[in-house]
Amino acid sequence: MNLRLILISFFLVLVFAGISYSIGIQSIAGETLKKELDFVPGKTVKFTYRLITTVNYVTDYEFYATGDLKDLVEFDPPILRSVAPGSAPIFNIILKFPKDDGGIDPGLHTIRFGVIEAKSGGNMLKGRTAITIPIVVRVLYPGKYLKAGIDAPNINVGEMSKITIHLENWGDEEIKEVKSTVRILTPDRKKVLATLYTDSVSIASGGEKNLYVVFDSFGYEPGSYVAEATIYWDGKETVVEDAFKIGTLEISITGYTIEFQKDTINPFDIEVQSNWNSMLKNVYAIVDLPNGRIQSPTISLPPFQKTILRAYWDTHGIEIGEYDARVIVRYEGGSVGKDIKVRVVETLEKPWLVRLTSPTFLILVLIIVLIALLIIINFSVLRKLAGYEKHTARKRRK
Repeated sequence: MNLRLILISFFLVLVFAGISYSIGIQSIAGETLKKELDFVPGKTVKFTYRLITTVNYVTDYEFYATGDLKDLVEFDPPILRSVAPGSAPIFNIILKFPKDDGGIDPGLHTIRFGVIEAKSGGNMLKGRTAITIPIVVRVLYPGKYLKAGIDAPNINVGEMSKITIHLENWGDEEIKEVKSTVRILTPDRKKVLATLYTDSVSIASGGEKNLYVVFDSFGYEPGSYVAEATIYWDGKETVVEDAFKIGTLEISITGYTIEFQKDTINPFDIEVQSNWNSMLKNVYAIVDLPNGRIQSPTISLPPFQKTILRAYWDTHGIEIGEYDARVIVRYEGGSVGKDIKVRVVETLEKPWLVRLTSPTFLILVLIIVLIALLIIINFSVLRKLAGYEKHTARKRRK
């Protein structure tokens, strides 16, 4: 009896875990699902979608909206009735903006419209599947309102790059003139290495423009830098900045395994980081050890990324103690070496602690615990119900 209740509970957990994936929404004509638009007094906007169902029964679907502008939303039709499995009915979302500003605060407002299964009749237990899609409405500020950002891409020594300043006018008036100076700074911002100048542009209400400067890294040392843009617009100033790197064709060895268990085949991890702003190919590690040489597989390393190169060291026949070793990392265009010390020990416990505290392992444990709790709760409820039914049956027999 107990086994049967546990199996039923586990089945219910699986059913309800997968039920939320039984409907979807598809935009018409390849448009994005998420819509973004400006508030225009008196304007009516219509978006068309298609409902995608994967449930195996005929049902109705209802619509709803959330957010501070939800009252501006209408649905056509108001409800989708008798939707058969595999069908894809079309529906419209209609936004009707008031003729004035409606007292709506400037900025971004997110409306989320949803589609949900209509409530089923009778006493049958059934989950209601649902999905929501955002519509973002921008309400402009009175007057002039500039939003700005800067993008300074990573480059390699001796290369030139285009630094982009992105400008958006979130005000209801035109910004007549925008220009900027861009300073290249050291990471601590204490030294100005170069000053660059942009052209000037105007930005219409609700519009956007880009300003550009060209940066030449010739003569600069590899490392981190800051691009700081001071933007001058109709008597006001805005400052934005972005950090970037100038790369050099080299790899750094940033970590490695130091302890290994005796008489075992041990993983030997070498952590490396690229200092180059292009893909590095044919990257691999060689480790010279007391009983020979080991080598990791060959990989490609993305720009400025870290990774682990793993080889395996067989310590059979190696006595407990400390030994000299040399790590060599080779890559297309160069190599780097490092002399290190490694230790062979009787037992190795620390790697197990590291693995057991990794984020992936902890997430897995959490999922298992949650499923176990759901099973225990369902089991307790069902057991109480079974006990109540037995008690009621005894009373009836009396």
